[in-house]
Amino acid sequence: MMIDQFIVGSDLSLWVQRFYSKPLTEIMSIGYMLFILFLFLTFILYSFRADLNKLSRFCLGLFILYGIGISGYSVVPAQGPYIFLADEYSRPLEGYLFTELNRLMVAFGSSAYDVFPSLHVGVGLFLLMFYRRYDRPFFSCYLLPFVLLVMSTIYLRYHYVIDLVCGVMLSLACFHLGDYVFKKISDESRDHSISKT
Repeated sequence: MMIDQFIVGSDLSLWVQRFYSKPLTEIMSIGYMLFILFLFLTFILYSFRADLNKLSRFCLGLFILYGIGISGYSVVPAQGPYIFLADEYSRPLEGYLFTELNRLMVAFGSSAYDVFPSLHVGVGLFLLMFYRRYDRPFFSCYLLPFVLLVMSTIYLRYHYVIDLVCGVMLSLACFHLGDYVFKKISDESRDHSISKT
């Protein structure tokens, strides 16, 4: 939180309270949840297409990202604003069906110390970059949900700005590292096959 005060002057989730409304909270909750839908759809799509090259590239980069990101939760255990700043909010977040589903999902899927870096933003950006390179129609479909995802992490009080910044940097690094490792493994495998013949 101190880093956020240095970057933007305060915690953005406190500032954004002035825009709260039930319909907007519902839209943000949908945006936050769509990320999971796109993530699973990508695995399913590439599996059913039997596109092992894309699936391997996708999984390799994604697993590197998750491995490093989840380690961040141990190295920098931090609570999200919705817990740490709970007493400072002037009103509760209220919405409709998806707001309640999202609240349950976070309650059951969170360890309460899992905000740095933001893997929602990191993995969300990884998806966007992957789609831009390999599936332009998916990229077009996912662009707006990704923007909503980024906004929702602040609006719904889940993350600080520094979590988002580090999530973006980690995503960029892991996307390119995944490419490098995949190419290296592919080259070694090809060289091994040639040497056997």
